[in-house]
Amino acid sequence: MVQAKHKITGKTVAIKLIRNLFSDVYSTRKIISEIQILRHFTNMKNNKHTTALLDVITDSNFEHDYMFLVMDYVDSDLKKVFNSSKKIEFNEEHVLIILYNTLCSMNFIHSAGIMHRDIKPANILIDSEC
Repeated sequence: MVQAKHKITGKTVAIKLIRNLFSDVYSTRKIISEIQILRHFTNMKNNKHTTALLDVITDSNFEHDYMFLVMDYVDSDLKKVFNSSKKIEFNEEHVLIILYNTLCSMNFIHSAGIMHRDIKPANILIDSEC
């Protein structure tokens, strides 16, 4: 992922490059599913639990085998926090806040009929406010 400024809003965004769109049917379906799920969550009111999909950029005829997903930018993820060179001291309140927010996010996702099959620290986005 790359960090950039959104041309319209001026907000910092994350840009995810997806290559080999049409390499095989399974991968293509997985990518389409990810986009549909992100759009669904983006359109839900009061969604503060998942990152928003702001734009999908492709060439007009899909001649090239790649696309870009433009999403809200989040500072870090739990894996980066755990592996950072600065040894961050978590107190009990931090752990409870992170755990609570993670469980609320999982509840939100499940209430939309979606099951996340890859829960790991790298997939739990976290900002400076936990």
